[in-house]
Amino acid sequence: MTAFFRLVRPYTLIAPAVAGFFGTVIVQKVLSIVFPFHYVGIAVLTLAFLQAGGQVINQVADIEIDRINKPWRPLPAGEIAPETATKIGLFLLIIPLVLNLVVNVYAYTLALVGVILAFFYSIEPIKAKRRHWAIALVWQALARGLLPPLYLFSLAKKVLHPFAVILSLIGFTWVFAFQPTKDFTDVKGDRMFGIQTLPVVYGEEESVRIISYFGVVPLLLSLLLWPIDYGFVCFTAGLLAFYLVITVLLAVEEYKKAWMTYYLGLGFIYLGVSTVMVL
Repeated sequence: MTAFFRLVRPYTLIAPAVAGFFGTVIVQKVLSIVFPFHYVGIAVLTLAFLQAGGQVINQVADIEIDRINKPWRPLPAGEIAPETATKIGLFLLIIPLVLNLVVNVYAYTLALVGVILAFFYSIEPIKAKRRHWAIALVWQALARGLLPPLYLFSLAKKVLHPFAVILSLIGFTWVFAFQPTKDFTDVKGDRMFGIQTLPVVYGEEESVRIISYFGVVPLLLSLLLWPIDYGFVCFTAGLLAFYLVITVLLAVEEYKKAWMTYYLGLGFIYLGVSTVMVL
C-alpha cells in the first residue's frame, strides 16, 4: 500500500483537488447557481484522478530514466511491476470518464480530452514529453492549466464563459512558466535519454532566467480580473508572492522547494479567486 501511494504521488494531487473543490465555488458564484452536491465530488475526483493516472503512466514510460534520476521510486526499485502500474494508471484514467457520464456531454467530452492529454504525454505515437521542450510544456499547460477551468464551467454547460477563459489563460501560463521547476533535478537522466527539457537545452542559469520571464505573464493576465472586483488586487499580490518565492528558490538552487511552491501556487489560483468571490 505504501508503494501504491508513492506511485500516485499524493502531494501532487493537492492542487487538482483544491481546483476541483474551490473551482466549483467559483462557478456557482459567477453564474449565481447551486450545483447538486455530487457535482463537487465529481469535479474533485475527476481532476485528481486525471493527474494521478497521467503520472502513473508517465512513470511506466520513464522507468529507465527513473533508474538514474529517481531509483527509489516504486517501479525502478522493483516494488511494483510495470504491468501492474499500467493497469493502475489506466484504471485511474477511466474513473473520470465513468463519473462524468452522469453530468453532461460537455463535461464528459472535456474529461475525455483530459484523459487523452494525460495518456499521450508519455505514450506513442505522440509522446509529447519526448518532443521539443516547448511542445512538452504546452501539452502540460493544456492538461493542468487550461483544461480544469473549462471543465469546471462545463458542469454548468458554460464552457467558454469569459471568466472561465480568463482563469484558463492564467492557469495555462502558470503551468507553462513553472512546470520546468521539476526538471532541474532530472537533468542527468533526461540528457542521457534525449529528453529536451528546458534545463537540458539551456542549462540551469539560463533556464531560471527564462522561467522568471514566462512567470510574469500569469501575473499580467490576473489584471483582467480587477474590473470585476477590487478584491482581485489582493489575488494578484498573492500570486506575485508565489512568483517571487519560486524565483528566489530557483536562484539559490532549491529546486525541489521551488517545484513544491509552484504546485501550491497552482492551487492558490483557485483558492484565491474563490475567496474573493465569496467575500
